[in-house]
Amino acid sequence: MSENNNILNKAKYLWNDFLKIGKRSWDLGVDIVTFGVQLITFWEWFWNTGIAKKVGMFLSNLKFKWGDKYMAQVDYSMKEGDLLPTFDVTLKDGTSNVDVSTGISGIAFFMRNQSTDVLKIDGGSMTYITDGTNGQVRYSWVSGNTNLVGKYNAEVVVTWTTDNKPQTFPNNKNIVIEVLEDVE
Repeated sequence: MSENNNILNKAKYLWNDFLKIGKRSWDLGVDIVTFGVQLITFWEWFWNTGIAKKVGMFLSNLKFKWGDKYMAQVDYSMKEGDLLPTFDVTLKDGTSNVDVSTGISGIAFFMRNQSTDVLKIDGGSMTYITDGTNGQVRYSWVSGNTNLVGKYNAEVVVTWTTDNKPQTFPNNKNIVIEVLEDVE
């Protein structure tokens, strides 16, 4: 416990000293070399003590919030401009697959850019994989769907014929799709 306190106190000391020098350098426009040396000292200490690794492990287990967007694990990725492979997903209600073979009037796919908040795909038509009893559906990409590099939030909306009400899948998170830059 005292070792952690010592490390924490050292970090606070170095960081506060760094901030004081940084503010003074900014206000006076001098002492930039000292500021740079202090920054290097802090980061060398931060890295060499192993704290950087511990902080990284801690942060990787958190969900970060950026505005209204959660930075989440990528569920599906493809290259810019590619139209294959198709986007296949299994719809689940809790832990069991949803039978979409009967009783539905439509299955639609939506994909929104996380950075710009622009809806890239607005109700794209989905089809069953096999007979639909296992909840597996497919979206076939069309030209223009993957032409912009970035991360997208996606979801599938099923409209049931019994009461004409929509149900979104998954209902506990967004599907995160990443379009990666093409090398060519």
